[in-house]
Formats: sequence, structure tokens, C-alpha cells
Amino acid sequence: MKWSHVVFVVMGWMVWQQLALAQSPSATKPVIPPTLDATLQEALRTAPDQSRWPNSHYVKLLDLGELTVEPDGTTIGIYRETYKLFDRAARALAEVHLPFNSSFQELTLVSARTIEPDGKVLTVPLNSLRQEGVESDYPLYDDAVAIGFSMPGIQDNCVIDYTYKIVTHPTFFPGLVTAYWGFNDAFPVMLSRYTLHVPASMTNLRIRLHHMEGVKTSETISKDGHTKTLTWQMGPLDPIPIETAMPAIGDVRAWMEISSLPDWQAIGRWFYKLCTPQWQPDDAMRQKVAQLLTGLTSPEARASAIYRWVTDHVRYVGLEFGLSAYKPHAAATVFRNLYGDCKDKVILLITMLRLAGIEAQPALLYAGRLRPLTADLPSLTAFNHCIALASVNGKSVWMDPTAEDCPYGVVPDADQGVQALVVSENGGTLQTVPIGTPEQEGADFLITMVVGANGAATVTEKAILEGETARSVRGTWRDLTEDRRKTFVGQLIQQFGISGEINECTLSEKAPEQDAVGLDCHLQAASVGRDAGNLLLLPAFSVLLNQVDARPYSAPKRVWPIVIEHPSHVSDIVSVTLPKGCRVLHLPASVHIEGPLETYDRKVTLSDDGSRVTISDRFVQRNGEVAVADYGKEQQFWGQVIQALQDTLVVQKP
Repeated sequence: MKWSHVVFVVMGWMVWQQLALAQSPSATKPVIPPTLDATLQEALRTAPDQSRWPNSHYVKLLDLGELTVEPDGTTIGIYRETYKLFDRAARALAEVHLPFNSSFQELTLVSARTIEPDGKVLTVPLNSLRQEGVESDYPLYDDAVAIGFSMPGIQDNCVIDYTYKIVTHPTFFPGLVTAYWGFNDAFPVMLSRYTLHVPASMTNLRIRLHHMEGVKTSETISKDGHTKTLTWQMGPLDPIPIETAMPAIGDVRAWMEISSLPDWQAIGRWFYKLCTPQWQPDDAMRQKVAQLLTGLTSPEARASAIYRWVTDHVRYVGLEFGLSAYKPHAAATVFRNLYGDCKDKVILLITMLRLAGIEAQPALLYAGRLRPLTADLPSLTAFNHCIALASVNGKSVWMDPTAEDCPYGVVPDADQGVQALVVSENGGTLQTVPIGTPEQEGADFLITMVVGANGAATVTEKAILEGETARSVRGTWRDLTEDRRKTFVGQLIQQFGISGEINECTLSEKAPEQDAVGLDCHLQAASVGRDAGNLLLLPAFSVLLNQVDARPYSAPKRVWPIVIEHPSHVSDIVSVTLPKGCRVLHLPASVHIEGPLETYDRKVTLSDDGSRVTISDRFVQRNGEVAVADYGKEQQFWGQVIQALQDTLVVQKP
């Protein structure tokens, strides 16, 4: 092709591109219907395209909340959410679900519409709304409902806009006014604004701002002096950077809270009154407790038997604490129906424990949230879960009857380290659920392998799995067929760089108080190393081998501190019997590596006759926080570990 032809083709392509861009909705000014309100028109006029945030699938153009507090404590909230959908991945936003509690709230959809890129407006008909039961199969929970609807005309670069109103009556907690508003999130937000109207005479309302440097605030008093209006506004706001092992979004976002409560004990007193009439036993329950306690004399055995029965026999219906009615159902009703949510199961557990002469109290917490309650204002939104604290033979024992795989005296990781409100008649106390030690969480492996000259091996693995690891494996194992169990074990042992045909695998329960299971398997591996002529190259077998490819914390910089919520350990002893007549030319080095929160040790030994190599390593991770300034130390630790894991056992064949 001649050079002039090349120039002509390139120029033609450029003209075509310009024409295409001229016709593309994203390259032209948006068509803004004049019938829209001024706020939405301005949002559309300033709406960015995806090039501003190329890693985001959508942008929230408007996030507006307006709460009016009436003199009698009724609150009227009007909320508006407006999104521009950049691409296909954002289309899930078109299915809208607005939950509320029908026992003390009313929700009304004010408007919902889609604005297409060409300016066409498609409205959601109010007769197309769906009232959805959150748990419609369980009639005890029919007060937890949601309004659902589908946004029409969804396509790239369209805008969806809806406004709804929630009226909350102060019937369940007289005098309570609490609110939460988050300004930024993991997606970009152009404008977030929260407006609060309260009676000027209301002096018990407290407001606290978090991470809101640069926020625009205003305060006005109505002409008649009866109403005070406060407004907070932020935007545009970049997405919150998401990193591995970062703090919870709620701990780093810009947010504000409002509360009329004087202290956390006010919630405790209120919840205790709700519980008091509900933990009355009936004759059937008394008979069951007597049956469970037959032959049991120690308080620990009696408490364990009751906990195990409630956990195993009462089906858990998973509802968030704030969606269903706050009042637990009667223990006798839960006992009869054999299902309930967290607070229902706790009420039944406490009632049965008291029949056995064991005192226990409900404890409210937010599962997985390590931020202490004392850091925030008192609010019901601070809780999403209920567990129990019992006094057994003078010792405090935490129990979570929704955790089927937790033995007596053990609670899930999500509960550990969390500050809970232990409820009593006088309001209760704030107590932190104890967190486990590294020794109580993790896995210990003992692997023996006999290697052939071609690298094939007969492998036997024995493992003891502890804590959350044991509970997870136990729960998974229970629902697998025999063949799928072999696949599951095969995936587990592949972490050592070993794969093959599983001949046998078994899971055995250890003593319940150990919170552990044993896993045994036997397999034939076609190759555990690499055949290199007269050499056999074997890896430095370790359960951490998969970290070589994962490379934790590989990003050059860090925005947030590294937060390790729960301690753990993993250790393994791998005994390798070499092919007869082979000679070891190189052994992986023994190492000791310290990180900010971690320790890695490896010891490699060769038997006196040179026929067996034993590789023992142990990785321990403590809970805590690594500051951004110490990120380099974390990277250095993992760099050294990965380098050690890449070492090779070199064996010369006879």
C-alpha cells in the first residue's frame, strides 16, 4: 500500500470517529427535560461520564435526606436517591427494595422515574409497586416488609431517580429520636445533603460528626421561633478506596449521627421491659428441661445440654435486628414452633437456663463490628444481633444459639472482640466479648509422603482444624456427598503444592470443648516435584505456598491501616521419604521472619541416613492494626516469606 493510501485511510477513520462521537449520547450535552424539578435538572447538567471515575459502574448524583421531628416524637423522613448508570454492571440498581417495619412505620413512594440519555422520562406507575414480605414464609415476622419496584428503560448512561417518605411513630420507644447519615461510600457521590427540622425547644438532641472535614453546615430558626433547621452538605465525593484488610467502611466514611438518648442504659432498660413478659415457661418446656438434665449434676453440663438443644432444634430465621419487631416472641411460642430469629432463640435459651437454676441475660451487639459502642451516640442502629451471657458456676459464658457449629462456651468470630450491651433491669453494662488466641484458631497439619524416583508419591495427611476453620469445614462437610468430600479435601491439600487422587478421607469430631475437628486423607500424587534429568526438584512444602501467587499487600502504597480482626495460626510438619539411593544436594534454609503482626518460622532437617527430609513451619498472625507508616514493614515481611517459600529441595538420583 502506498503512503498516500495510508494517509487517506487514517484520515477517513478520524472523520468516522468524529461523526460517531457526535452521535454518542456520552459525548454530547445531556438532554434535560424542562418538566423536571430544578434540583434534578442541575444534577443532570453537571452529571459526569465514566471517564471521571473509570473504575466505577455508576455515580450517585443526589443523596438527599430530610428529617422532620414532630413535638410528639413522630419523625417524617423524605429521602431522594438519584443514580447515573454508566454500564451494564450497574443495572442491578434498577431493582429497588425499600424496607420498613409495618408495626410502627409507614412508607410511601413519592415518585420514581428513569431519564433516558435522549431526555425521555419513563415513570414507575404507583399501581406497579410490590409489597414484599421480608420473611413471608414465617407468619411471626409479617410486620417486616418492603416496597419493591423495577425501574423501566434501563440502558447505559440513563439516570434513575426516586423519592420516598417514611413516617415513624414513637409507639415502640417513646421519646426516641435517632438518625444516621453517611455521605460517601465505595462509589462516587456528587451531592449528599442531610436536613434536620426539630422543635427549637428540644434540648436533649445530640449530634456528632465523624470524618467530616470541609463539610458545609448551616443552622436557621423559623420566623415563629418554633423550629430549628440544620443542614449538612458534602460533594462531589470520590469513591472510598477499597483495600485488603482495611477498616470497616463505617469507620472511615464521612457520617453523622443524631440521638435523643442520654446513655446506652436507656436502651437496656427498654429492651429488658420488652423481654420480661416473654421468658415465661410453660409445662411442655419444663418437661423438656427436666428430660435434658437427667443424670447431669454439674452446672457446666446442664448449661451445655440446654444450649446444644436450643442451637440444634430451633431453626434460625435470619432477620436483621432492626427489621422485625424489636420485641422478642414469647419463649413458649418459639419452643412450640421450633423457629425464631436471634432474639427469639436467646429468650428461649435464657428461659430454659433459668429452669435449670442458671442465670443468664440477653446481650445486644453488632456482629463483626469491633468499633466500641462508647465511640458513638446511643442508638438502636448500633445493634443487629442478640446473644446471651450466662453465669455458670461463677464463670461468665457467652452463648450464641444461632451458631449451629459452635460448641458450648464458644461464639463465632463475628461476635468476638465486639462490645455488647448486656441487658438488665437497671439498664445493663457494656462488656466486650472475649477474643480468641492464635492457638484457638487455625490448623495443624502432619503430612507424610513417600516419593518415587519419578516424583510420584504416596501421601498421608492428618490435620487438626480449630476454631472458625473447624466450624466452616464441619458445616461444609455435613452437606457434601462422598465424591464431593474428596474434591474438597483435594483443594485443601493443594495448598501444599500437592495434588492427586484421593483414596480415602474422613472427618472426626474432637472433644466438644476443643472446638476442633480432625481430617485424615490418603492420596496418590502423580508428581509432587519436577523431574529434571538426574535431579528431582521438590518445593519447600508449606500451607503458605499459595501465597506465592497471591502476594498479599503488593500495592506500592497504602491508603488505610491494615486491620487484622482475629488472631490465627497454621502449622505443618511435612516428612518426605526420598527415593532409595538419592542424595540431597540442597536443603531449603531454616528461617525466622518477624512482621508487624506476624511471625513465620521454618525448620528443615535431614535424617542421619539422608533418606528423609522434614520441613516444619508455623505461621502466627496476631490481631491488631498496622499503621500506614509501617506498610513497608508488612511488605518486607511478606517479601521475605515468599522468597523463602520459593526455595527448592534438590535431590540427585542414583
